[in-house]
Amino acid sequence: MICVSYTRSVSNCVSIESPKNAIGQQNESIARFIKARGWKLSGKYSDRKSDREDETAFLKMKQDGMDRKFECVVFGSLFYCGKTLTSATDLLGHVFYPAGIHFAVAEDDFCSADVTAEEVDAYIKKIRHEYRARNSSRNTSRYNEKTIYKKYGYVRVGEEELAIDPEPAKIIQRIFRLSCEGNSMKDIAAILNNEGVENAMAYRRRMTGIDYKYGKNGWTDSAISGILRNKVYIGEWHRTINGVDILYSCPPIIDQELFEKARSIIRDRDNAKGKRQTYKGRTLFSKKIVDMETDWPLHVYTLPKDQSKVYRFAYPAPAFRTYDTLYLSCEVVTEEVQKLLGQEQRKLKRAMEAVSGEEGNRAREERIAPLQEKAQRLFFKMAELEENMVSLETAFNQGELNETEYENQSSIILVQIAEADSRIQKFIDGINEIKMVFSEKNPWIKHYRDMEDVEVPLTEVFVKKYVGRIKVYRFERVYFEPYQKEWFDRLPQEWFAGLKED
Repeated sequence: MICVSYTRSVSNCVSIESPKNAIGQQNESIARFIKARGWKLSGKYSDRKSDREDETAFLKMKQDGMDRKFECVVFGSLFYCGKTLTSATDLLGHVFYPAGIHFAVAEDDFCSADVTAEEVDAYIKKIRHEYRARNSSRNTSRYNEKTIYKKYGYVRVGEEELAIDPEPAKIIQRIFRLSCEGNSMKDIAAILNNEGVENAMAYRRRMTGIDYKYGKNGWTDSAISGILRNKVYIGEWHRTINGVDILYSCPPIIDQELFEKARSIIRDRDNAKGKRQTYKGRTLFSKKIVDMETDWPLHVYTLPKDQSKVYRFAYPAPAFRTYDTLYLSCEVVTEEVQKLLGQEQRKLKRAMEAVSGEEGNRAREERIAPLQEKAQRLFFKMAELEENMVSLETAFNQGELNETEYENQSSIILVQIAEADSRIQKFIDGINEIKMVFSEKNPWIKHYRDMEDVEVPLTEVFVKKYVGRIKVYRFERVYFEPYQKEWFDRLPQEWFAGLKED
C-alpha cells in the first residue's frame, strides 16, 4: 500500500495549544505506528507555518489523493489535520474513503482499512464530538471562577455537582410562598423591589465583582416566572450536553408539594386569563389559525343564540369563497388540535425508533448512495482534469506551447476544476443533510422530542411552543402543521402510514 503522512504545526482545535515541536511529536507518533504495521512512507506533507489559516500542504495532499498518487494517508492526530476539523473529516469521510483511499490516525491506533464503513462513520462522529467538547470546555472554563454563582440559588462545586447558596435560597423559598398565597408574579416582583431585595443579577455582580452590562437591578415578573417554573429548585437539574438533555440530581431548595402548589395556582390563573381573552375575541390559536383554501386568518366570534365561541372569517368574508358551513366551534377546534398533537407524539416515537435502528440506517444509505456515486464520478473527473493540467505544463515546459496558449488552456482547466470542486462540496453538504434527517438532530425531532403529554386544558406556553399552524378546511375539518414540517416531510412517510388515522 502506497502510504504518505501529513503533519501540521498548529492544531485545528483552538482549545489545544500546540507545542513548539508539534510536528516532531507527530512524526514520532506516525513513525511508531507505521513501524508496527510494517509499512513504509513514500512521501510527507507538512504545513509548518505558525498560521492557523495555512493549509498549503493539506490542499496539495488533497490534490495528490485525487490523482491517486497514494492509497493511504497517516496522521498523528485529526486535531492536526487541515485548518478546520470539518474540512478534514469531510475530505476523509466523504471524498477519500468512498473513493478507496484509506486514512489512519496514530494516536488512536485507527485505520479505516481495518474496520467497516459504519465504524469509520462512528469514529469520525466521535472525533467531532470530542472537538466540540474541547472547545466548549475551554470557552466555559475561561470564566469558571467568576461565574460560580451563575445558577441563582446554587454554587458549582464540580462539573456535575451543585451546592445550595444560603442567601439566595431564602429569597427563592419566599418567592414560592408568596405565589402560594395568591400573589401574581407582578405582585411578587413589586413586593421584593419595595423591600429593596437584591435581584439575581445584582447578587451576581456583588459576588463576582464583574460589572455586567446587561440585566436590570430590580425584580421583574419574567424573572419571578423563571424561578417558579424551574425544576432545579426541587432537585432536577437538566443539562444539555452534545445536544442531549441529561438529568442530574442536586439538593432541593423547596419541596415538591410547594412547587406543585405554586404551579397549580399559576395554571388556574392562566386559564382564567385565557377565558377573559376569549371573551375579548382572542383565543389560544389567534394568529395561528387560517382557512386552508385562501390562507385567510380566522377570527373568534360569539354566537348570539347560545353565546358559544366559533371561528369564522372576519366581515366582510372573501367574496370569491363561499362554503356550505359558515363557522366552526372553538371547542371542536381545540379538541381536534389536542388529538393532532397526540398524533404528533406518536409520529415522534415512531421516527425515533426508526432512525436509531436498522430501518433508519437502510433508508439513509439508500438516499446517500446516489449522491456518493455522483460525487465519486466528479472525483474521477477532477483527477482527469489534474492529469490534463500536468500534461499541459509538460508541453509548455518542453516548448510545445507558447505562453499565450498555455495561459488560455490552463485557465479553462482551472475553471473546470473549480466548478467540479464546488459540485463535490454540494454533494458533501447534501450527504450531511441526509444524515441529519435520519438522526435525532433532525430539527423536527429535536423540536418535539421534549414535548410531554398534551396538556389539558392547553396552555398559552404549550401552544406557542408546539403548535405551528392550524388550517381549517371549509369549516369541516382541522389540520395541524407542526414546526419544522419540512424536516418531517423528508422522512419516509410510509413509516407513519399506520398512525395517520389513529
